[in-house]
Amino acid sequence: MDLFKYPGVGRSGHFCKGHYLFCNFGYQYLACKAQDKPDDPLLGLPVLGCYASEDYARDFLTSLHQWKNPLDIISQLMCYLLGDKHSLSRFNEEQAIDYLVDSLLNKDLLIFEVDEPRMTFSGHWGSESSS
Repeated sequence: MDLFKYPGVGRSGHFCKGHYLFCNFGYQYLACKAQDKPDDPLLGLPVLGCYASEDYARDFLTSLHQWKNPLDIISQLMCYLLGDKHSLSRFNEEQAIDYLVDSLLNKDLLIFEVDEPRMTFSGHWGSESSS
């Protein structure tokens, strides 16, 4: 399913360079720190809605796809941001979401869409299922 494989993404520990996410619509995203952003000119800009609105950022993180993401994706993001899996025990899920939202608003965590828009048979840009 992963069309893009950036080095270090999805790892754990010191060598982690971010994580892949799937939104509730099934589109793939890359979540990473600014210093870990892949040197890929086709990656584009981060999803600006995550930085413009606390509500959008919270909604994005709380409505991730239920079975395309690992069950502990929020924990993985926290460990990646904190750089320490042992400090994660201080947070419950709600506090972890709050921390991640703050990290998005402060641009400590960046979200990039890695799925490309697909041309439909009618010549319009959109999803494959639109008719």
